[in-house]
Amino acid sequence: MESYSRKFLTGISQFTNHLRWLKLGRNVKYVNLDVDWTATYFYFNDEEKNTDTSFNASRTKAKKLHVLIEELPTREQLKLSNPILFEDWKCPCCLLYDETFAHIWSCYENLPKIRTLFNDNLRTLQDIVASSCKDLKMTNTFDIDRIKQFDFFSNFFYSDSQFTFIDLIKGIVPEQFSDYIFSIFNNVPITRSVISLFLHNVFLDYYENIWKPRCDLAKRQEQLAGITIKDIKKHNRDNINIGNSRVPRLSSSLDIDSILKDRILNHVRFGNSLGLD
Repeated sequence: MESYSRKFLTGISQFTNHLRWLKLGRNVKYVNLDVDWTATYFYFNDEEKNTDTSFNASRTKAKKLHVLIEELPTREQLKLSNPILFEDWKCPCCLLYDETFAHIWSCYENLPKIRTLFNDNLRTLQDIVASSCKDLKMTNTFDIDRIKQFDFFSNFFYSDSQFTFIDLIKGIVPEQFSDYIFSIFNNVPITRSVISLFLHNVFLDYYENIWKPRCDLAKRQEQLAGITIKDIKKHNRDNINIGNSRVPRLSSSLDIDSILKDRILNHVRFGNSLGLD
């Protein structure tokens, strides 16, 4: 009974935290889209299997989470804590536009890299599925032409309303994607593992070929301007009140109490899961 109570409370806590995260304005589009949240969270917690040490795993997971929550240290993000130090600074790649999270994916300096990343990882997914089918002595029914018809494999621009390839880079798993991979293997654990490995490769490709070169370029520009890490940290301290005054924009379309109540009732009546397992 004690074990059940702990699992019951853990499930409620997990689902409540998930709803609170969904209520943030930046995530409002996922309220109206079909996301496989179980596969999504599996990917973020699957890191230990893909790296050599838990320290490296933690660092990689932290980097992934920064992309997921759209909190990369872009120029516009840095201006929130350093409004004077980085005043009028633009995207370090194109030097023309304000560098927001959305701009990263539309910057003309990054577009060729994103197209390459898109095409390379489509082939990577094909190889992962083929390898898994071979290991399991299964018939490979992967259809690359069919998967290209999905929004998240046909559009690599950032969108506030629909799935695109950028959501896969963030680690979001559309239900349509997981359903298709499941149709090949007819096995939930294998489906999640295949998707997790694919998303991990997508993230590493993005980080090494898009984000890391961007950061190297930004650092050189800061050095040429005589800005040191000490300067940045000092300005962060001086503007700490500005950072603390930021209140995340919430979506009013999500009634957490009502959804949570329905989830608990369905668990009691039908034995449905409370959490995201």
